[in-house]
Amino acid sequence: VETVTSELSAERSLSQRLENTRQQLERQNKELRAKLQELEGVLRSKYRTNMASLELKISQLEEQLEQESK
Repeated sequence: VETVTSELSAERSLSQRLENTRQQLERQNKELRAKLQELEGVLRSKYRTNMASLELKISQLEEQLEQESK
């Protein structure tokens, strides 16, 4: 009976540690997903800014070319 009780206690302890580890990993996963979404948002914003800047530059160059060709 003592052996079985000891084994049961060890199993409960292991189970609790595994559950704690699982919960910790779930929290980390949630934090990493939030960080990823934040970074994707920043990248989208920078992409839009860069595209607008390039489109403006193209427009200016086209205008300059038109002026030079006159």
